[in-house]
Amino acid sequence: MGMVLCDPFAEEKKSSQKTLAEMGRALAEAGISALHLDYRGTGDSAGRFEQFNLEDWREDICAAVDWVRLRWGLGRVGLLGLRLGATLAAREAVNCHACDLVLWEPVAEGERYARELAQRTKIKQMLTTGPGASSAQQQNQSGFLDLDGYLVAPSLMTQLGQLRLAPLEQFPQPALLVECTARGEVSPAAQALMADCPLGEVQALQMEPFWQRIGLTDTAPLIALTLQWLQGRGEGQA
Repeated sequence: MGMVLCDPFAEEKKSSQKTLAEMGRALAEAGISALHLDYRGTGDSAGRFEQFNLEDWREDICAAVDWVRLRWGLGRVGLLGLRLGATLAAREAVNCHACDLVLWEPVAEGERYARELAQRTKIKQMLTTGPGASSAQQQNQSGFLDLDGYLVAPSLMTQLGQLRLAPLEQFPQPALLVECTARGEVSPAAQALMADCPLGEVQALQMEPFWQRIGLTDTAPLIALTLQWLQGRGEGQA
């Protein structure tokens, strides 16, 4: 069995690199092959970030699954994604014929997500450069938004704003959605997303939003929960 790990977006990728790397190592130690995917224009992949969009990255996910199947000779390959990576993985899981699907805190409402990204970036810039310079630095004359060093094209911001995560009723394989919240309780929204998924399950952990912070949150419980699920229900299913 193999798993393709799908990154979150922009600065959330920076904050979650350690957790996803540790998840990959834990999978490998458990005998589950893991590929941590860098979408085009990110990480070690070719191209400039601002050249690509959500459709490109959805294609990258399916290409990565196909590559793992062919290169490593694996018949069963699943997807694990965090935040936007979870949303894209959920959108492509049926197309990729994924055997298992793990969603960590998926982005369900793109409009709210895009607004929060812009707001967090503006606050950071005001704290470092003062309010007078923030607007000019946040958005250049070409309309690109600077999200902590990631230049986001207006077309990509539009795609993010239009993004919606539909209930996973079409996915016939085991699926796990994990929420990380202050109270460790499953939200009604998460329950609704998985309500009609034949083999879907929702769990919650009491955990701070590690994808917004670097090195301040112990994510070992999240990794352990995910690995236990894959080794038990997920990997055990045909």
